[in-house]
Amino acid sequence: MRIELPYAGDLMSVELNDDAVLGALQPASFQPLPDLAAEARIVLNAFPLARQLARRLRGGGKVVILVPDKTRNAHVTELAPAIVDFLCEQGVSEENVSFMFALGRHAKMTDQECRAILGDCLFDRFRTEQSVALESEFVEAGVTSFGNRVALNRSVMQADALFGINKTFFHYFAGFGGGRKLILPGAASEETILFNHGLMVNSVPKGKNPACASGNLDENPIHLDMLEGAKFAPEIFILNLVANHRGEPAAVIGGGLEDGHAAACKLLKARLTCPIREAADFVIASCGGHPQDINFLQSHKALDNAFRAVKPGGTLVLLAACPDGWGSAYLPEWLEKADLNLIERELRKGYESHGQTAHAILEKTSKVNGVLISGMSEEETRIIGMRKAESLSAALELIPELNSGARGYVMPFAAATLPT
Repeated sequence: MRIELPYAGDLMSVELNDDAVLGALQPASFQPLPDLAAEARIVLNAFPLARQLARRLRGGGKVVILVPDKTRNAHVTELAPAIVDFLCEQGVSEENVSFMFALGRHAKMTDQECRAILGDCLFDRFRTEQSVALESEFVEAGVTSFGNRVALNRSVMQADALFGINKTFFHYFAGFGGGRKLILPGAASEETILFNHGLMVNSVPKGKNPACASGNLDENPIHLDMLEGAKFAPEIFILNLVANHRGEPAAVIGGGLEDGHAAACKLLKARLTCPIREAADFVIASCGGHPQDINFLQSHKALDNAFRAVKPGGTLVLLAACPDGWGSAYLPEWLEKADLNLIERELRKGYESHGQTAHAILEKTSKVNGVLISGMSEEETRIIGMRKAESLSAALELIPELNSGARGYVMPFAAATLPT
């Protein structure tokens, strides 16, 4: 059979023996919305909270609209105008509306990148700001029950109300992305973010907290701390975008900080989990193309999902173009340590989120025969714990199981598919 898998903005293909394929792991059809902007307008007008917040702003109140960065394709160019139009129709003055790119610890964006997310019209029309964990001005907002001293962006805390756009997706330690993550980590300080992410190891005496896993919010300390911390910010109404496995917008769920995101997570889990009969001898997985494979930091989400479907000692082939390289200057430094026990000890002494990511990557690649098709160099691939292949055909030659009747799965959209 011929398999075609997304890679950056293109496709890679190869012929594979029919008998070798257990099946393609991708969710059932989840149809895209015919008119995303129209759906957003319906949602905004349907929710009392959105109208209540808008009424609060009529007397000159300031509103900040929070949006994600370039690593999340939340279709902001279609959703943001709907929020602006809604606010203006409700009597909110344009001069009191601004946008914030909620970056957290992600790299600061250029004006060109911000313009691409927001669109020329809104970028030129409204004041914009980036919340960057190490650069922006933060104010203390409160302390969570976990002991996290939460500091949030000053502009966010000075707003009379917040609106937001975010994409809900599987996240390997927060359970799900989206929702509360616009504020924590999106608009939070470095110290606040590191404390929160550190709960992965610091909430248990040894190893990692098993509740910090993709698709799980129950007793997940990272999620719960995020939610508590985000509640210190002014009240927010969020358009939670749920995309299908191809990245096409399939639903917009509105709501406050907690209810809308919970509903979006429930829908995502119902639509994008994929039951498997057994772990396979090999898995050939694509992140799903751009922007899921924009850098290796983001590509790890696909690696995490694909790992669930392969046997210990089996082969995992990952297609991840990574045109922006690592996505973090610190990730390779941690990967070079190579020793999982050493990394865990150092994380417990002083938590660093990219150290946690390095630990998660090496924990997986140490248990499989990993093959990476990527723009990453031979040396970069080596410290990830994988072998580099230039094409799918070359990758197949590195799957020894194929010569002994092995069978495996193909995952065309691994970043958005959770095997269970």
